[in-house]
Amino acid sequence: QDKLEKIMADPALYENAPIDVRRHIWLSKPDLFRDEVQELVKQFVDDVEHQVSNFAVDCPVLKNPREKRANCKILKKIVGMTSGNKDLYDNAVLAIKSAFNTTQLHAQVVFSSIRGVDSYLQPFVASLRSGLLMALHDSEFKDILRRDEVYKFAWCMDACIRANSIDEKQR
Repeated sequence: QDKLEKIMADPALYENAPIDVRRHIWLSKPDLFRDEVQELVKQFVDDVEHQVSNFAVDCPVLKNPREKRANCKILKKIVGMTSGNKDLYDNAVLAIKSAFNTTQLHAQVVFSSIRGVDSYLQPFVASLRSGLLMALHDSEFKDILRRDEVYKFAWCMDACIRANSIDEKQR
């Protein structure tokens, strides 16, 4: 524990510490982990905003969900940070929920005549949660999904989006 404290005290040492060491730190300091995930969520939102504002036919936001997950560096990083640990996963979900709650809906902005940069991004923040679930589904960390009540819904939605339809067994 003393060694972990020394690593946390030195930002350069902390930043360069192996991910396994950082996981030990995050398990004892969940706020530190949530702060890092919230920073990644901000980067994700910035990326989506850039993609949407520079709309192109091959916009990554509109890709097949599995392909989008495979190419999303931020999602891969969060999955790697959690490494299937239920406490870290729960903290990652809390960070995403927090970002969702602080991002305004576009309708709220239009009706209140307030123009915010993040006004239309709330659905994309919500998609990060389902993306995390499905990225874990695609990885070796599937055990953690059984505990998450949203998993079956996210899995169904993912399948429907990939198939471009809803069939009887998905209703």
